[in-house]
Amino acid sequence: MSGTDTSEDSHQVPGSRATTASPAVPDLSVVVPAYNEERRLGPTLDALTRQLSAAGDRWGSWEIVISDDGSTDATREIVTRRRDPRLRLITSPRNRGKGHALRLGVGASRGRRVLITDADLAVPVGELKRLDTVLAEGNAAAVGSRAVPGATLGDRRHPVRELLAGGGNLLIRGTAVRGIRDTQCGFKLFDGEKVRAAFAVSRLDGWAIDVEVLRHFQRAGWPVAEVPVHWSHRPGSKIRPLDYLRFPRDLIRLRLPVPRPADAVAAALFLAMAVALYAGRFFDPAHRYLTDSLQDQNQWEWFFAVTADNLVHLRNPLFSDLQGVPDGVNLMANTAMFGVSVPLTPVTLLWGPAVALSLATTLGLAATAAAWYRLMLRRLVPQRGAAFAGAALAAFAPPMVSHANAHPNFVVLFMIPAIIERCLRLCAGTRVTRDAVILGLMTAYQVFLGEEALLLAALGMLLFAAAHSAAHPRVAARPHAPCCAAWRSPRPSA
Repeated sequence: MSGTDTSEDSHQVPGSRATTASPAVPDLSVVVPAYNEERRLGPTLDALTRQLSAAGDRWGSWEIVISDDGSTDATREIVTRRRDPRLRLITSPRNRGKGHALRLGVGASRGRRVLITDADLAVPVGELKRLDTVLAEGNAAAVGSRAVPGATLGDRRHPVRELLAGGGNLLIRGTAVRGIRDTQCGFKLFDGEKVRAAFAVSRLDGWAIDVEVLRHFQRAGWPVAEVPVHWSHRPGSKIRPLDYLRFPRDLIRLRLPVPRPADAVAAALFLAMAVALYAGRFFDPAHRYLTDSLQDQNQWEWFFAVTADNLVHLRNPLFSDLQGVPDGVNLMANTAMFGVSVPLTPVTLLWGPAVALSLATTLGLAATAAAWYRLMLRRLVPQRGAAFAGAALAAFAPPMVSHANAHPNFVVLFMIPAIIERCLRLCAGTRVTRDAVILGLMTAYQVFLGEEALLLAALGMLLFAAAHSAAHPRVAARPHAPCCAAWRSPRPSA
């Protein structure tokens, strides 16, 4: 089974021979996740088998896969006592969450279509006809919904749970899945191959698994449709108060990219290269000077020290009268790099400005290489080796190594590739307001890292856009035309 541990197994109901003797692919698989459902599972299985059997050839051949998530009651026995060859039991040795149970159950399913329904059957199985009609229209998923016109509600949840659910839906639509009003209704019909592929690469074990799978469908370009259904609250919910806190955590995990091993190796190599470049300083940073740095190293260490001192004494960090007495100096005009000196204030106070400067330049140079690597992999080349070579050249070419001699404002450039990436997204014209706000925030942060590098990057992008427009005037004349057609969308390999 996809995504299972070696201790997890699939069990056939005693007396059945269909699971092992018949390799035929059923037309429909019904997957029911279950955890301590001895009271509700029996009536649910009765309703499912009765209505699927009564429909004759409407659903073709079918199976019901019950995925037990480490129940400690008689949930498993309720399944094994039934002598229906169309029932299959999947078990997990311990409770890990609804997401894990569904990953096991869907992975073990074989149907051309897969229906996922909760064990309480809050949506009656008769609503399957609506979902199947919508799926037959060419959609890859038909999602039962309580929030679209035509949906009806029976018994309602507690008002507090209604409020939390409404807030959760707003959070989901704003951060993870757009265009779907109700991702959490436990009644969904999928194309079998596609939903197995989505669950095979899923990571979440909790209640946010629905969001993760629907997000996968949207990112893959598989059409998803919401279908109004009748829903009625059933007592015995397994949602605990802490689950409401875990849900936002899982949404954050969905937004964070999962690095591939090759990407982690590339980042480690970039860090090793930066450490090797500054290795001489690490042994005695307070008494060693960078080659040819002249007074620059002292100046930058002073910037880190005065920033920390201003913050500790609650003085304006943008100004100091410790230079240019008696008028003082505007530190923003002296590339004080508050974008790194402020976050590194604890390091400066504990170990001194020399250590803080060494840490900023080393980590900043490695982060710059990693940022170029990511941009090249997403927008230019599909080969990781080529992206690594390009990023290494961008971060460790002789001019960069020269500036590494105490010019951190020309070494810590990790925001420049991110700004370029956001500009390319803005050119696509799909989410203009969001991308413009993010671009503005990125630009503001880069100002606190170095205005000169930002100016040079802006001039470079302007020259590129002008040259591309001259070479391809028809493309440039289109509304929301990207700077380069090949740069419109990130490459799927990244």
